[in-house]
Amino acid sequence: GLFAFRHPLITSLLVLMVGSPFFYFASHLRVDFDLFNQVPRGSQHAAVLKQIVAEIGQGSAAPYYLIFVGAAKNETVWSDPRFYQVINSVTADVAALTGQPLDKVLSPFLVPNGTASTSAMQFITNVESLAAYVLDADYRFLFDRTVSKSQTAALLTLYTTFDPFDYHADAYLDHLRTVVDATHQAAAGDWLFIGLLGASADSWSIMNHAMSLFPYQIGITFGVIFVFIAVVFRSVFVPFRMVLTVAYTIGISYGAGVLMFQYQWLDKAWSALEESPPIFSFSLLSALALDYDVFLLTRILEFKEMGYSDEAAISKAVWKTGRIISFAGVIMFIAFGSLVFSNTTMLNQFGAIAALAVFVDTFMIRPFFAPALMSIFPRYAWWPRKFKHNLERSVDDMRGDLEGSQPYHSQDQEKSDTMIGAVIGHSLSRYSTPRAQAQML
Repeated sequence: GLFAFRHPLITSLLVLMVGSPFFYFASHLRVDFDLFNQVPRGSQHAAVLKQIVAEIGQGSAAPYYLIFVGAAKNETVWSDPRFYQVINSVTADVAALTGQPLDKVLSPFLVPNGTASTSAMQFITNVESLAAYVLDADYRFLFDRTVSKSQTAALLTLYTTFDPFDYHADAYLDHLRTVVDATHQAAAGDWLFIGLLGASADSWSIMNHAMSLFPYQIGITFGVIFVFIAVVFRSVFVPFRMVLTVAYTIGISYGAGVLMFQYQWLDKAWSALEESPPIFSFSLLSALALDYDVFLLTRILEFKEMGYSDEAAISKAVWKTGRIISFAGVIMFIAFGSLVFSNTTMLNQFGAIAALAVFVDTFMIRPFFAPALMSIFPRYAWWPRKFKHNLERSVDDMRGDLEGSQPYHSQDQEKSDTMIGAVIGHSLSRYSTPRAQAQML
């Protein structure tokens, strides 16, 4: 604390330099949905999923579905040509964006072209579909599987060439959603509803919605912290400083998470973080960082109210709170760090991020960064708050307090003692003899 006060700019720059690489990687944070990261490694459930993917085939294990439902009950896939136009257009767009093989698409308007190539497919119209239904038993089976009995809804089944449970699904589903949204706006209008289902589609939708709200979560959290600290400590600078240190802690932990779990250095299957650890850890780490910081800041304020100078108040607060915060930080570090030994990747990610954040906040923010920021402009650090006592107690007085010396008396107290002594001396001078003075005492 004393070094951070006497060299605040150097300390702040060193701390920021240490964190800058992590901030860079945190800005490249990427999340995805991978079912295998959410189930215990080596568990029966994970083994069954892997066996399904291996035996049945990657895309066949869990295909994706696009359902097309007409609004009007009297318009069917045969009577309304817009059905086949939209379905064929969506199929072609998905194939162009994702590389989806057409022979792995099940559609009422997509059939083999009759050539020797088993992968050659061709699109057909509603009229051709009706003729094929009457003449071809195989097509009749296909049509009955992909069109409702009322013929007002059709199902498009997409069998991917990759594992639908791993991180590849996110980019694929992103392209599907882009095609669906564009079709709704351009062609479908109000007469047709297009829905996306299957495999990880539900989890993808939840993840993307949660991540779209994540910036608002960050802004609201920091806003509440700012207002709360400003009201409680009656200072303009303190809430800015506290938001900065909380953001620093979280930024370093996220950057470390990206380094460990996004660049496939520890495991080739890890190419992004699961969506849950960043979102859940943000609120928890904000609370932990704020808790330790408020504890330190309260002690600084307490010692300044007792008359200590800025240097002495900061140094003594760091000294007084150091053992408690360090013990609490070590306990939290062990508690969160134990999650890295779990056999579930999602828990590994959460434990690593949370444990590192606690370590940084306990052994970097509290003893160095927070005192340094409070010491850059110590005169204005608490503005507009006023202190009743003159800030005369120095580091030497603090050392005296620690060594058990006589209690400190401010200049006002010394003046008061001098005045009392003068009054007593004047009263004693009224008695001429030593015996009378002795009786007076």
